[in-house]
Amino acid sequence: MLDEEKQQVKSLLWTKYYLISMDTGRKAVHSPELLSFFGKLLNQRVNPSAGFSARVTQVRSQPVAG
Repeated sequence: MLDEEKQQVKSLLWTKYYLISMDTGRKAVHSPELLSFFGKLLNQRVNPSAGFSARVTQVRSQPVAG
């Protein structure tokens, strides 16, 4: 999310998807359809192992597209 002038990043989303079985209340395996959908959302330019702070630094260093 950007500020009103679209000059500064104000928020950044870092998400992990977990499927919880309603029957057991435990983690379950995603269906192939969901895995395919999540694959389309994956940003290949992000290195998850670098962590959230590194991602914030990366985003702040990039020019804002407008």
